[in-house]
Amino acid sequence: MRIFARLKGTEQPPEVQQAVSELEDRLPEGWRFVEFRWQLFCRRPVKLSACGATAEGPGGRRLLAVSTDEHLGVPAVRGLADAVEGRAVTSARWAPPLIRPREDVRGGMPLPEPDTEDEAAARAEALELLPDGASPMNVDSEKFGAVRVYAVVAQMPNELGMAGVGLSAAEAWRALAERQRGELAESAVWFPPMEG
Repeated sequence: MRIFARLKGTEQPPEVQQAVSELEDRLPEGWRFVEFRWQLFCRRPVKLSACGATAEGPGGRRLLAVSTDEHLGVPAVRGLADAVEGRAVTSARWAPPLIRPREDVRGGMPLPEPDTEDEAAARAEALELLPDGASPMNVDSEKFGAVRVYAVVAQMPNELGMAGVGLSAAEAWRALAERQRGELAESAVWFPPMEG
């Protein structure tokens, strides 16, 4: 079972299990913890490893919190309590902390053509802002529960990865552009807007 959970990205290390237990004690009546999931975006040369935690409440209301795996995803689980209690601010885009490169740094792959004009415009803007020597990667998408999340990572000249994340490919590129312009600050946890 543990191998299957690891492959699905749902394995919960002891620190996450403890955070889930604490969250369940804090959730008000009608709310329940739904899922913890780990996902990997833009696998080379720099990967964004992110963890998402979801909760569901009255009327089918759903909340998602996403953090990097630096602290095993515990901030995402703990962030759900803040979201349920109305202290979290949702945003369409996220700038996660800078990413350290993997040990086996391999070259990136050529960027494919964008799927939409909106994505093409957002990508052009983000690419224009990248410094010389930066290596952008293809947009990647993964699901946290029912929510598809998109991320784009660029390896910077100092070899650290800078990511932009959103709910569409265009939003991911916009996040990367806004981050470079200083309009989108890095944050440890992201709360995307959710329907319901």
